Amino acid sequence: MRKAMALNARQVGEMVAAAQHHRAFLMEAMWTRFLPLMQQIIGLIETGKIGQLKYIQANFGFLAPFQPAGRLYDLRLGGGSLLDIGIYPLFLCLQLLGEPDSIHAAGYLAPTGADETCHAILGYRDGRSAVISSTLTCQTSLTAEIAGTEGLIRIPSPWYKNDRLLLCRPGEKEEAIQLEPMVNGFEYQIREVTRCLETGLIESPFMSHAFSLAMSRTMDAIRDRIGVKYPGE
Repeated sequence: MRKAMALNARQVGEMVAAAQHHRAFLMEAMWTRFLPLMQQIIGLIETGKIGQLKYIQANFGFLAPFQPAGRLYDLRLGGGSLLDIGIYPLFLCLQLLGEPDSIHAAGYLAPTGADETCHAILGYRDGRSAVISSTLTCQTSLTAEIAGTEGLIRIPSPWYKNDRLLLCRPGEKEEAIQLEPMVNGFEYQIREVTRCLETGLIESPFMSHAFSLAMSRTMDAIRDRIGVKYPGE
């Protein structure tokens, strides 16, 4: 299942407009957002456990043999590492830092024109930054770090679906925080969709239309810098 809501911001905008016009529920299926892991991370940051948030790095990579007609490499199917798995590191950064003020990106394209590797540096006017990586050419560590002026949060592999994290503060013993065990992780997203439908919402406040639009705009900008274009663009 491809994780991006659509190929680009234009398509996401059309979906959002249709949902709002018809008062129909629409939410991007970014299941990582609803895990207890994310709630814990947000809570640690908001309570000042790592001081002022300054830097994030996250990666997602696995080996996917080149298949020109496969969904990972065919542009007609929205192929490319960014849309398939790079969206996870990007989500983490946008969730905690917001939409970036500057983007520098580099990647390597497969013969089909899809990105088999994508790296991006996200910059913010206040000095915060983030580095994200995605690749279909090798297995990466699948880890993430969230650093502040007074500490660091480490998420072990696989960071995007974990029930454990590490809090590291200068001069203190590393603290392992164990969260409630998951069934498969999708149950939290299902509960949120059910809640929204039962209360008549057309979007989730935790994965809003505005957030999906921001994420799609950022992916468009990254793709523009590495030269990935989908049919019709």
